[in-house]
Amino acid sequence: MTKLSVSPSLAPRHRPDVLADTAAAIRAHPEFRRAAMHYLENVLRWREGPRLLNKVVGSYVRSQVIGNLLFLHFSGDVTGDGEGPSFVRLLALSEARNHCGSRVLKTVLALTKLAGFVAVERGRNDARLRVYRPTEKLLEHVRAWYTQTLGCFDILAPGGHYAERVAREADFIARFLSSIGTPFFEHDIAIGEYYPKIYELLQLDCGFPVIATLVHATLRGDEMPSAPEISKKFGSSASQIRNVQKTAAALGLISISDNGRADDCARLAAMYQDFIARELALYAQYGLDLGGYFTRDNAHEILSR
Repeated sequence: MTKLSVSPSLAPRHRPDVLADTAAAIRAHPEFRRAAMHYLENVLRWREGPRLLNKVVGSYVRSQVIGNLLFLHFSGDVTGDGEGPSFVRLLALSEARNHCGSRVLKTVLALTKLAGFVAVERGRNDARLRVYRPTEKLLEHVRAWYTQTLGCFDILAPGGHYAERVAREADFIARFLSSIGTPFFEHDIAIGEYYPKIYELLQLDCGFPVIATLVHATLRGDEMPSAPEISKKFGSSASQIRNVQKTAAALGLISISDNGRADDCARLAAMYQDFIARELALYAQYGLDLGGYFTRDNAHEILSR
């Protein structure tokens, strides 16, 4: 089978890798596998949810547009025009960081508006700007996501009650996303670029849940589900699931058995766990002030358990 070439635009840019040490320490944590399982189960539970939400975030690129919107909203757009998530600023970010243009952005924003996830208002300083503000409906989903995802740190750094804090502290999400958003822009953090093969898959519709399903089954030692079984869970077509699996095979991450099921997903599982560790490093280092817990203050204790 011919291997796909990864777009050179996804190669890491020349700048300091501010997450490297924390990501490596999290990946080496003796409880990381359990935390990764928790993360994957959260992803799968999330993506089995409302179909319209799944449509909005059907690909990683589209989900990153929503992430950009939230970061701009809560961080006050520290490097932009001060208006927050305006269309102009979102387009600039989408083109520079997510390799998608105005057509994809307009589609995502139209769907989020239709679903009641954003409200459109005029710019405070420039009435010509359209600014997209997250509604309580979207923030409810965001809180649910981070309640589960931050549960990984209840495994990796027990005692902090991180998942509970999302519900207990009224301004937790605002503070957390602001804390992440500022360095996200200032350091130009782009997690996907360090794993171009994973990123290539995540750009496909249903790429995210297919990866999570295959890696989850691999770590559990379960039989791989068929394309129709996966499609039924996530409201997609079996042909699209096969397309994701064929792309993963062409990238050398999995093989496909004679019966059409994914097989030998060890390379995919290893690489995606690296991806998860880097995402958790962003949260630990900037959102929860846990970078030192993993890399300095607690490194000996963690690695000697």
